Amino acid sequence: TKGSEFNFIRTDEKTAYYSSSTIENGNYQTVIYKTTLNDKVWTNGVYFHLTELYNTANIQFLKSGKYHYFTSSKLNEKQKIYKIKKENKEVVCLPDVINKENYINTQPHISHHSNQECLYFVSDRKGGFGGLDIWVSIIDKNGNFGVPINLGPNINSKYDEITPFYNSWTNQLYFSSNRISERGFDIYK
Repeated sequence: TKGSEFNFIRTDEKTAYYSSSTIENGNYQTVIYKTTLNDKVWTNGVYFHLTELYNTANIQFLKSGKYHYFTSSKLNEKQKIYKIKKENKEVVCLPDVINKENYINTQPHISHHSNQECLYFVSDRKGGFGGLDIWVSIIDKNGNFGVPINLGPNINSKYDEITPFYNSWTNQLYFSSNRISERGFDIYK
């Protein structure tokens, strides 16, 4: 579109979801769309309704999980991370340990690492190295989120680190950073 599309996530060979951001009445509004592959061409996206909040983006699926995770916010408020139960579509805002008040909390990525379920996410909360940093929270057997851990100076810098993706098959974390600022964002692993 004339806006920005990002966070393209395939859930199977013929289905994908993505976020699209446009300007509506002078404000950016972001929503999620669903698309299907038809004769080797992705069809026009269809709005995928998750919540009544103004902005919804960064959907993330874990095939074996009970929830889809996404980011949402009210107009002119900071982003928070939510989950929606697959079976009954109940939307739940993650607890304060993840959604620290007055800070951006966004771009959830659920993965398994060392036989534990982990939530990687991006936040500008205190305790970071500056800008947006990548954090991880261990999720226990009961679904409780542990205190987030900053991924440290080998990952985070005084600039912005975003879009975490942990590949559990290769044990590699992929992310973007603008630490070489004149070039914009680059991909690191």
